[in-house]
Amino acid sequence: MNGGSQQPNNVLPSTSNIDSRLSGVPQYGGTLRIANTYVLPPRMGPPGKINVGSIYLQPIIEQFFRVDRTGRLIPHLVESWEFSNDYLQLMLRLKRGIKFHDNTELNAEAAKWNLMKARESNGTLQLLTSIEIEDKYTVLLNLKSYGNHFLPTLAYSGGWVLSPTAYETYGEEYAKVNPVGTGPFKFVSYKPDESIVTERFEDYWQQGKPYLDKIEMFYVKDVKNSVDMLRRGDVDVVLNINSAFANALKDEGYVITALPWSMEGLSPDTLNSDSVLADKKIRQAIEYAIDRKAIAENIGHGYWHALNQLATESVFGYNSDIEGRPYNPEKAKQLIKEAGYIHGFKTKIIAGEGTELPKILGEIKRYLAEVNIDADVEIADATLWKKYRADKPWHNAMLYNHFATDPNFTWSLFDFHSAKEYGHTSQLRNFDNLIDEMLRAKDYDTIAKNARNVVRHIYDEAIVIPIIVDTSLAAKSKKVHDLGNFEVHVIQWTPWDAWIEH
Repeated sequence: MNGGSQQPNNVLPSTSNIDSRLSGVPQYGGTLRIANTYVLPPRMGPPGKINVGSIYLQPIIEQFFRVDRTGRLIPHLVESWEFSNDYLQLMLRLKRGIKFHDNTELNAEAAKWNLMKARESNGTLQLLTSIEIEDKYTVLLNLKSYGNHFLPTLAYSGGWVLSPTAYETYGEEYAKVNPVGTGPFKFVSYKPDESIVTERFEDYWQQGKPYLDKIEMFYVKDVKNSVDMLRRGDVDVVLNINSAFANALKDEGYVITALPWSMEGLSPDTLNSDSVLADKKIRQAIEYAIDRKAIAENIGHGYWHALNQLATESVFGYNSDIEGRPYNPEKAKQLIKEAGYIHGFKTKIIAGEGTELPKILGEIKRYLAEVNIDADVEIADATLWKKYRADKPWHNAMLYNHFATDPNFTWSLFDFHSAKEYGHTSQLRNFDNLIDEMLRAKDYDTIAKNARNVVRHIYDEAIVIPIIVDTSLAAKSKKVHDLGNFEVHVIQWTPWDAWIEH
């Protein structure tokens, strides 16, 4: 095996667990109550299907890896990892002494079961052909081909680890509502679309942790209601509030955590050749027509900033050579005329539900109208939005999409492209080849360069019209410490380190 390859996809050495830093001397005991306004508590399901809403599961179910602020992998349930010289085998060595909540052990057999079960539904894990058990705590993964996105998936949806014994004994339907993991807290109760309650796991593998007795997590759809709960003392933390409430709560003495996370932009229909948006000049004109800086300032209250490309300065795909297309309505009108639309044209913008989306879409519609683009706006419910993304029943329209500014930006670019949800990528020149080159790279410099090339191509071809980067915002009582929400990753936090002043 290649001992020098014990690295994540950006091929930098793994770092110490930055999430283990503690503020002050932790105190034991107490119940932490968290309100989340963004996603419902999930039906858990088997490994590979746990994704949306997984922030609720962090206290119960853990992953093989985590990520740090730079996208480096941090071994969590794994002690170390190592690729073979040809990068077609991956050795994972597990930490010892880890128990599931049913008192069974996390060993090589359990790791193999989880990986093969996740493979059934996780696209990236299709690179995995078989798993050999080397010893009680070591597995050897055989890969059909190398891709630097494979290992990071074990820090995401492909890396959740459940008790095989509980799953096989009680079945998938049981596992959906009774998760049995290795986390610092064990499952107590679950109310669909309402809450998840957990309690301290006495045999947790991190010595002396966790500090809390219980964690209760609630879904509160209305942001104002969640903020009122915090002010009344009904909860200690609120997640996914908007910027206006964040500023108000900050003034009231609450602690605000802000993580620039979701890049937002328009994905035009270029799949249909008769779409007006198939003309690159039109896509560029739309970008010039929108004053993104003004939108960020007026709606984001200091927490948003404008985008000039599909990357931010915090990720290694950021291309500093891109100047962007700044607000220039006259330039937009000129490009529209050059494309042959002397009197402008009509189009449509489709978006999913979101707290600030009506305001954002209203501003975009207003700016487009100023350059003679008449854009209808449709906000689709969750079911219809899923259909729009998957089935592409839209023509001459733009989807208002969210793209994660994951610290591992190679993963974000791969995820954006590989799902084939938007129907506007693979037909554009060289895009597939650029993605493939990025995923084949093994050293950091090459990966970073190739990621910049992908971002440059997205910009040059106006595959996405970037708008703003919004921020995931949380507010908490000053008595809550070392929670980790929205410090590194939007779904990653540190329930084992969390504690409350008494």
